[in-house]
Amino acid sequence: MVGGGLERKLLRGYVIRAFGHRSIADVCRGFAQKNPGQKIREVLAGHEISDDLAHIADTFCSLQNERNEADYNFGRSYAKEQVAIIIDDAKIAHQKWQNIKDDKTTKIFLVALLVHQNLKTSR
Repeated sequence: MVGGGLERKLLRGYVIRAFGHRSIADVCRGFAQKNPGQKIREVLAGHEISDDLAHIADTFCSLQNERNEADYNFGRSYAKEQVAIIIDDAKIAHQKWQNIKDDKTTKIFLVALLVHQNLKTSR
C-alpha cells in the first residue's frame, strides 16, 4: 500500500502508528474464524476468506498473545524450543502471505486493519 524504499520510510512509519493492536486483534479474530464483522462482510461481497488468510490472522493473534505474555507476565519464561516454535509459526505465516498478498480478500483485510476502529464508530 505504501511501498518500499528509503524515500517512503517516513510514510511507512506514519502508517504503522495508525494501526492499533486491539483493533488489529479484532479484525484478525474475525478473519481467523472466517466470520468478520458485518461491515467487513458487506465489503467482502461473497468473496471467501482463504485458509491461508485465516491462518495468518490466527497466527497474528497467537503471536500477539505471546508478546503480551513476554512483556507483562514476569513469571513467564520461554525455553529455547518454545521460542523456536513461535518463530517457525511466524515464518509459516509469512510464507503463506506470499501466496495471497495480491488477492482481493487480502486487500480488504489490509484496509480493515487500518480502518476497523473508525468503522465501529461510524453510522
